[in-house]
Amino acid sequence: MNTHLSSTHTIAAGAACRGINHVLGTEPWASAELARHAGKTILLRLPMGDLCFEITLSGFLNALKEIETPSLSLEVSSKALGDLVASSGSLREQAFKAVKITGDADLAQLIGRLAGQLQIGRAHV
Repeated sequence: MNTHLSSTHTIAAGAACRGINHVLGTEPWASAELARHAGKTILLRLPMGDLCFEITLSGFLNALKEIETPSLSLEVSSKALGDLVASSGSLREQAFKAVKITGDADLAQLIGRLAGQLQIGRAHV
């Protein structure tokens, strides 16, 4: 059994969900696209620990304490994060290069597209 735990990072995962869901709430087309992947899980592996999420029926994210087999894994190593900070050029392009993607290709493409189209600065807090 290869269960990924995020118990020490549940607060961080919850905060990430609130921020992402706020942006999704301002862009109904984006949450509608994510809703097509309802029930799928995402593991975000960061140098400080794992964050686990599930896509809900309404196209929003829900923080999870653990994922046994994620639909999609996005991994950012310490080295990749350091390289990202030190690099010149397009931040978006460098960020995509820094992430190791494993799993559901359709979901990965959608997340990449949404990351490029959704602008957090446009959301009204």
